[in-house]
Order: sequence, then structure tokens, then C-alpha cells
Amino acid sequence: MTSLELICPDWPLADKINVCTTTRHGGVSTGPYSELNLAHHVGDQLSSVQANRALLQQGLNLPTAPTWLNQTHGTH
Repeated sequence: MTSLELICPDWPLADKINVCTTTRHGGVSTGPYSELNLAHHVGDQLSSVQANRALLQQGLNLPTAPTWLNQTHGTH
């Protein structure tokens, strides 16, 4: 496992709002999901996704877990 690799742009934002994008580096997932897969719905081991999410929460020093969304691509 490597350390988390985050992209944090320097944008003007309202107070208490921060922006950050993850890369795939720094998590525990293996195989096609390596390393920092954060999605439950793609077939990765649930325990790996949970560990990756905990690593992100810790790495960003978040007081609580983020709210996770499932993005859907489609025409409807």
C-alpha cells in the first residue's frame, strides 16, 4: 500500500467547503480494482472498499464518514 494521492485544487470556495479528488493510489484493493477503489457496486471485496473509505476519512482528517453517492450514466 502506498500513501493516498489526492488532488486538491485551489479554488475560491465558501467557508467550510473543500474540494478533493482521489486517484487510485494508496488503498488496499487488489486485481482490477487496485488500489483505492471506493465503490461498492463494481465487484470489489466489501472489506477492501470499507478499508479504503476508512483510509480516505483518516487521510482527510474528517470527523465523520462522508456521504457516498452512486453515479449513474445513462440517457434516462
